[in-house]
Amino acid sequence: MSKSTHATTLVLALVALIVIASVSWLYYRSQISAPATTITVTQTQLTVTAEATVTTAGDITTYHFSDSDYMNVMPSSYQAMVLNETPVQQRQAITVAGWPAERLTITSAKDGSELTVVHLLIDDRLYDFRGSENFLARLNDYVTI
Repeated sequence: MSKSTHATTLVLALVALIVIASVSWLYYRSQISAPATTITVTQTQLTVTAEATVTTAGDITTYHFSDSDYMNVMPSSYQAMVLNETPVQQRQAITVAGWPAERLTITSAKDGSELTVVHLLIDDRLYDFRGSENFLARLNDYVTI
């Protein structure tokens, strides 16, 4: 086999490897993401129609919408435990999709920094929203009940 034929074969093999890796990555992303744009809560069901990576640990399901924007869904009885771990500095009553909620400024147990979360209680579920100021300010655009 000549050097040029060997080089061409090597290039084609490399291109094939890149294509296979790209297709595999796209398949992997399709398995962990759900497309669309809203979070719908009913008494029996939660529907998240935003691209999100979903993880579950015990009774807590986390929807990661971006590196900094996410929602934890857990039994409402966990609220006291969550707030016991992170002291509340400020509380503000707000509404999310017409339901009463609380905007809380808490101190991070990890590094002592302040962060803002929104807690929405519906039936026996706590919806714990954390993230950027823009994400938290626009919850009424994302959540329907």
